[in-house]
Amino acid sequence: MLITGFEFPLAKANYLLNRATESGVGGDKRKFWREVMGFEDPEAIRAAILATVSLEMLQLQDITEYGSRYRAYLVELFGNWVKYDEGGNFISASSDEGGAFMETIGVEIVRPHQLALTVRARDTMGVREHLETVLDSLPEEKLAEVRDFAESLQQKQ
Repeated sequence: MLITGFEFPLAKANYLLNRATESGVGGDKRKFWREVMGFEDPEAIRAAILATVSLEMLQLQDITEYGSRYRAYLVELFGNWVKYDEGGNFISASSDEGGAFMETIGVEIVRPHQLALTVRARDTMGVREHLETVLDSLPEEKLAEVRDFAESLQQKQ
């Protein structure tokens, strides 16, 4: 199959910006995208990803009942001398300070065969968030069917 384009739904950007978990529990997307990456707007996340990812970077991940799913894996590191403070946060440092290290700037493409799945994405989100990601992948006619079914469930309450 020839890939001619890709989309990054705004709903996915909203998920990345707002998915939170309890302290000490993995999967907190909000903390990463807001505090580490500095994003406050889902449109900005979407624009950054669409500007960074190219068709050549996409790798076939799997084929589901909704079609083929491609992913691009990026790792970006930042380039200054830093160290951890007592709270576990990065602070600026100089090269001669104990515990200091230099983060390097670069983007690496990680292929799916280089990764090990530890938790399925479906297991890291709530039912509403999972449903939102499923809905994003459905064509309009299927969305109408889902809407009609959901309305029939509301009527039964």
